[in-house]
Amino acid sequence: MNNKLFQGLLIGSLLLQGVVILAADAAPKKETTKKPAKPEAKAEPEQVVLGDTVVRDSGILYELTSCKREADAVVCRLLLINKKKEDLTVSFKIAGTRFIDKAGDEYKATKVKIGSVDGDDAENSLIPGVPLKASVTFAAPPANVRTMVVIAINHSPGSSMKFRNVIIGGK
Repeated sequence: MNNKLFQGLLIGSLLLQGVVILAADAAPKKETTKKPAKPEAKAEPEQVVLGDTVVRDSGILYELTSCKREADAVVCRLLLINKKKEDLTVSFKIAGTRFIDKAGDEYKATKVKIGSVDGDDAENSLIPGVPLKASVTFAAPPANVRTMVVIAINHSPGSSMKFRNVIIGGK
């Protein structure tokens, strides 16, 4: 029997049995397997609530030190500390800054202040590690309102920061 004919019959028989034949000069293909994707490193959230009166947002530590009635207003005082290595600009805006009492009544900010800059919007530069005083003034609620369920301050960098369950002190 001819060698070529024998090879043909053998190959035909193997193909009928489902065996895959590679040509002698064809190199077997190397199978590529996908490596499992590395789990993405979870980035630290921009805003971290450290307590009812302390928030860290975009590298700045905001500490609400007091909220007191003064004449016909409630003034909330804060201490801002830049935790990054370079100067950061921070701003407060009265638009979107408010507090809500236990009854669900809302009180809007009337003035914001950072360092010596105040008005409807206040913007100032924070030096790393150096505290700077700030404040937010609200229209005074009735005398029987003694707790701010939430204070939301519209600020930059970042978004709205919230302080919860803040007691309104006396004069």
